[in-house]
Amino acid sequence: MRKIVIGLAAALSLFVIACATPKNDTVSKPPAASGTNAPAAPAGAPEGPKKFTVGEVGALSMSDGSTGEVTVKSVKVQGKVIVVAVSITCKTGKMDYNPFHWSMLAGDGTKLDTGFDVGVKNQLSSGDLGAGQTVTGNLVFEGTTAQTKGAQIQFAPAFETLAYWVNP
Repeated sequence: MRKIVIGLAAALSLFVIACATPKNDTVSKPPAASGTNAPAAPAGAPEGPKKFTVGEVGALSMSDGSTGEVTVKSVKVQGKVIVVAVSITCKTGKMDYNPFHWSMLAGDGTKLDTGFDVGVKNQLSSGDLGAGQTVTGNLVFEGTTAQTKGAQIQFAPAFETLAYWVNP
């Protein structure tokens, strides 16, 4: 038993030493330019989320290089829930879809996550789309009519918000 404990202690010591050793492959960045002489963002650099209005088709490029068109068709209140109709079309590559790619920043600043309501038909499920394929469905958020005014419906696949649609 003592040999096992000594062996584990030695292995742990080597691990700690290896992790604490500084790396020589550091990358330095040039100082950021400011003012009118600042260079433009390099091609392919993230632009931040794109802004659309409800009903507008959003042409988007995914992080894996695939492209698609995403539309928030409508925002309606049905009982105690907000129902958001969406459409997703894959143009090139492959796109996965999932209701958890969506959230809503209500007009009052409250963040709302998607949910489920048995009274809402055609709720968006999850799956994969190939080039040329389209899926439509409804997203459900628990909220009020007042929260829909100025709300932002956010599309964030791969944990990065690509676009949002503003409800008037």
